[in-house]
Amino acid sequence: MWLLPPQTVQWFCVYLRVFLGVVFFLGVALYLYQVRRNRALPSGGSYKLAGMCAVVSLLAAIVFGFVLFGDYRSPAWPREFVAGQAPDFSGVPGVSPEQELWASALASGTFSSLRQWSDYASALRDGFVPVSDLGGGDFLHVINFQYLRDDVQLDPALPESLLYRVENGEYTLLAAMYMMPDRTVDDPVLRDLAGPLVQWHNHSDLARGLPLGTFAMVHVWVTSNKCGVFAAADHPQLLGRSNVPLDERVDVCL
Repeated sequence: MWLLPPQTVQWFCVYLRVFLGVVFFLGVALYLYQVRRNRALPSGGSYKLAGMCAVVSLLAAIVFGFVLFGDYRSPAWPREFVAGQAPDFSGVPGVSPEQELWASALASGTFSSLRQWSDYASALRDGFVPVSDLGGGDFLHVINFQYLRDDVQLDPALPESLLYRVENGEYTLLAAMYMMPDRTVDDPVLRDLAGPLVQWHNHSDLARGLPLGTFAMVHVWVTSNKCGVFAAADHPQLLGRSNVPLDERVDVCL
């Protein structure tokens, strides 16, 4: 577990690498300067100075190599999401700058838009209807069928579904769930939007009697989630299915 945010650790290591690299090259330069100045192997005070430079350079090179090749980078993906902080999408292998920007825009837009439905009653007033919780106990999905039937998708202002946690009669908004009726989980257009940052999934039994089995879906969490901002719900009956085995999904870390 990281004691500091992954991005902070990543930048610290970058600066440490630069510093150790400078120390290493300065040490080598001083050693070569002393050798050239004496036109032979250094002796006396020059020998001690050159030897010290060589030892410092060697130690710096060892530590530099350890930091450079050690596992000090931000974990690839998924990364824990902490509510109130911008998700860290940087440095994920296989993710382009455009995909990173798209993911950031969807996440930040969702954070802003979902504030209006933090009160469960306001979601009901705006047309969201509760559906089966799949036996997930304290989880409840609500769907806005008007948003589901329109031609607008992945719009933070018009999320097709919301996910609440219900405890002692209190409703806490956890996430938006975007649903694409005309897209499947292996749709190349969807996969290209955010690359490996998003794992599209579906639920054949999300709501009884509703033909949602092939709809591609993705959550965007507004509460902290150890499996990332695009994680599936952390309940075995709410994981749904994707186009890869469960142990290869990047939206699951149970």
